[in-house]
Amino acid sequence: MTLAAGDLARAASAVVCTPVAYARFVVGAGEAVEAFHGIPAEDCMGDDAEAVRAFARMAALQTDPLAIADLATAPSLPPALDHERTQWRWCGGVPFFGRDDEVTGVVCVFDRVARSGAKPALERLAALVRGFDPHASEIRGGDDVAPEDERAFATLAFLAGGVARELEERLVRIADGSEALRAHRGTGDSRVAASILSRDAARALELLRHLRALVEAREAA
Repeated sequence: MTLAAGDLARAASAVVCTPVAYARFVVGAGEAVEAFHGIPAEDCMGDDAEAVRAFARMAALQTDPLAIADLATAPSLPPALDHERTQWRWCGGVPFFGRDDEVTGVVCVFDRVARSGAKPALERLAALVRGFDPHASEIRGGDDVAPEDERAFATLAFLAGGVARELEERLVRIADGSEALRAHRGTGDSRVAASILSRDAARALELLRHLRALVEAREAA
């Protein structure tokens, strides 16, 4: 089951395009297994990991997807989700329903930037979760989830092709150019803007490479 949780966390990260995902299942007599994707094992007790767990506890109490568009502006959050203690800004989660239609787990995704209009992404995640069998660690072929699953992996395949390579080249130029701007031009707000641009471009480049590696590994399997 730990392997199944890891599989689902990796799939959730790819489908929603987030750097971090988390899956937690209750098995047996109340025993729980959890898996992180995007957080190194040595950091799984730090503030970022505790924020992940705090949000997962909230999402597990829901029967519908839960999203927080921006931790910096959301009211009445648990202390672990204080935006000054964690790098996460956007959180989304969907409950996992067991074979008896009871909530037996949760799958959550996290981003370092705020997001609006999270509903389509969480609908894709909910469709993936509905088709996941933790005992077999694979996507079941039910008619109700196959189209969403096919579209998700079609998107990954698309990114793995020439478009992804072109985007990578463009993002490298953006990152290099913004670094030069930050180092040699302007002060104050312009330097802050250039720094943010550089950070976001580097993050997008990392995500695209990760997605392409996922597809290549799937095709080679």
